[in-house]
Amino acid sequence: MHVDESIISGAKLTRNNKARPVTEKWVVGAYDTVKKVGMMRRVEDRSGDTLIDCIKEWCLPGTVIVTDGWKGYSTVQVAGFKHEVVVHEQHFVDPETGVHTNNVENMWQRCKCRFKRIRGTSDELLCSYLDEFLWIERYGRTVTERWENWFKCLNPIKLPCL
Repeated sequence: MHVDESIISGAKLTRNNKARPVTEKWVVGAYDTVKKVGMMRRVEDRSGDTLIDCIKEWCLPGTVIVTDGWKGYSTVQVAGFKHEVVVHEQHFVDPETGVHTNNVENMWQRCKCRFKRIRGTSDELLCSYLDEFLWIERYGRTVTERWENWFKCLNPIKLPCL
């Protein structure tokens, strides 16, 4: 399981191209490299306790957790998980072990590109936009796939025609 935290906000430009500050919106994400699915959760901070709570929610004890070198992940092993680390200041793929967080980083890139296309989001709608992104990732990247899967979710029981 690749785990990472990211900030989903940026400086907004005013009419005279000066940046105005915006509230930081932290999101913790994970990508299951076996099932090929992602998870995300809006959090208030990226402290160790917050990160461990997310990991415990998504992973069984003993799961291999791959993270970057952020100090908030320092207690992952103490919490009952196997922990592999890649230090991005040195390299993005550890040359000795092959450990990387590319899957979750790629998920962030796709998510943030989507947010840019829809011109951002408000804090109140962020969680629903994250849910929508994850649903699209899992159930259909094309409009046709989305509709087909939407109807399957609405009517999972197929009744015989009369």
